[in-house]
Amino acid sequence: MSQPPAPPPLREVVTTLAALRKEVEELLPSVHLATRSHADREFFGFMQLAIGNVAAIETLAKADKRLVMAGTAAARAAYEVMVTATWLVATDDLLERERRWAALLADERKFWRRVFDDASRQRQESDDSAEWQELDESVKSATAEVQRVEAIITAVQPQLDAARAGQVKPVPNVEEMLEQIGKPGHYVIYKTACQLVHPANRALALVRDFRETHREDLPVATYSYRTTERDWWIAIMLGAESLVMGLETLAAWLKGPPLSQRAAGLFNDILAKARTL
Repeated sequence: MSQPPAPPPLREVVTTLAALRKEVEELLPSVHLATRSHADREFFGFMQLAIGNVAAIETLAKADKRLVMAGTAAARAAYEVMVTATWLVATDDLLERERRWAALLADERKFWRRVFDDASRQRQESDDSAEWQELDESVKSATAEVQRVEAIITAVQPQLDAARAGQVKPVPNVEEMLEQIGKPGHYVIYKTACQLVHPANRALALVRDFRETHREDLPVATYSYRTTERDWWIAIMLGAESLVMGLETLAAWLKGPPLSQRAAGLFNDILAKARTL
């Protein structure tokens, strides 16, 4: 009897990534931690966001390998979520955890105030009455978001004051967060993902050959998708690393269950398969 054909390498590694995601997804409801700070509680929400982003990687990779930029964007989102979540709790100082959580709220408030200011300025400068209604809606929406964040800050500020949490510092960038959580070596693969997502030469390589496109003797440039399964390895790696980072953080800083043998095995399998794409 003939054996069924082996699945394509990309589909095989994506299937393993899906198994790791399901392992994490099934673990979370069983984790009961004595959370002692707002950051601790928020960590689980961040993990859920990462799980959703990893599911997006799987869906896009299975649908069409040309969707690698969108898949890499989902992987970047998953990784940024888990780096931020890990940074939130990567200290035994509970007051510092509170300060870091409060810093996220302050950053969000700052963003929506910026949206409000920009929309208000455009409304004042516009002479188009048809545009006014759209800008008025933008102002109204930004106002509602500012009020939403303000309400949260107002509700928790007495708790922070009572705990004497102290001055809140700005949220560091991803590179600084990676330094602070002890993973500076991960910055290169993260920035490689960013380079692929940005409209730069790395992304254009997916649809053209640079030398052929810019040859003087070719009057017409040829553009067509050149995406290979190999182009997906960064998205796969970042997605898997995001999930494992969440599990490691549960064990190290939130005193949760250690990384299971099954999860570790799936992660190592993904590493091996991704390198052979």
